[in-house]
Amino acid sequence: MNKIKENPKPTVQERRTFLKLGSASLLCSYLLANVKHVFAYWPPLYKITGPKNYWRGPEDDKDKQYFVQETVNTSEVDRGYIWARTERWWRRYQIQHADDKFINWFIKDATLPYEPGQLPRIGGAYMPIYGSYGNRRGRRDSKFHLNLACKGGGIPPNKANIKQINQEMLDRIVQPTQEKIAWLHDIIKDTSLWDYSKIVSIEIFLGPEFETHTFLNLMENPVSNISFMNRQGGFEHFELRCICKLLCANDPAITEDEKDLMLFSNLFHIFWTPITSVDQYPIDLVTAVHYIVEEFDNAPYTANGIRTVPPFPYAPASKRRAQIQRLLELRFGNKNEL
Repeated sequence: MNKIKENPKPTVQERRTFLKLGSASLLCSYLLANVKHVFAYWPPLYKITGPKNYWRGPEDDKDKQYFVQETVNTSEVDRGYIWARTERWWRRYQIQHADDKFINWFIKDATLPYEPGQLPRIGGAYMPIYGSYGNRRGRRDSKFHLNLACKGGGIPPNKANIKQINQEMLDRIVQPTQEKIAWLHDIIKDTSLWDYSKIVSIEIFLGPEFETHTFLNLMENPVSNISFMNRQGGFEHFELRCICKLLCANDPAITEDEKDLMLFSNLFHIFWTPITSVDQYPIDLVTAVHYIVEEFDNAPYTANGIRTVPPFPYAPASKRRAQIQRLLELRFGNKNEL
């Protein structure tokens, strides 16, 4: 009988060659997969890699087009979780509720006396600063993709009350501004009506023909940092780190809950404006829903940038830091009451 010929065992040199070739192949695959991101701004390659088209719908009617944000999954939002592809990795984030210190400050700032024609204070409850990053293609008008922008927004009503509040806002929209704001201040003080796990804002200038830096960043990397800072009675400074879901009225997949959030955000935006009819302004502008994942207290003297939600176990302050803290308190006064 013929003996079965055994395959010779690879030599040490052959094994090394195989490993080298395998490693080189993996490295090349990674580099080729990411070359669009690495060289996105390089003009010769930009003609190939961008701009990316996020819009769907009829080409001949821009007003009916909608975008598809493929980096966020809200299927578990009702269970307190949101999925997001951040920095090109899918992760599951737990949605958090803002703490009492932020809520108390927000109510205090949001119900300050209103003067006719007054605009919201930049950095305050109605006009925080939003940070986003991640789209290296961008609009090709900058070599950087980190973006900061002041945008009107606020805390939305919770699911149990949002339809009723939306309807009442529609009924009151043509009232004198002073009357509308007085009513709004009254209901803001009732914390049982509001959902302090999210912030809503609108993208006023966004459309298929013009994409904001915020929009472009959030479509690729849906991380938003929201900074509230005001000196009304102190140096309060809160930072909310969020996952952002963008809502478009034309999107056939938009849910009923998302429609309610979009309507509230748009009505809230025009609620401060003297108008005679709700038809004077669009109430279907793109809405950003920022789900809170972390809260930081950046107030000087008392917090200095610690994470408060969820709590984080920091090491005790060093002797030097305690001395600096004491010097600041002597210079500006004790701010522990803030």
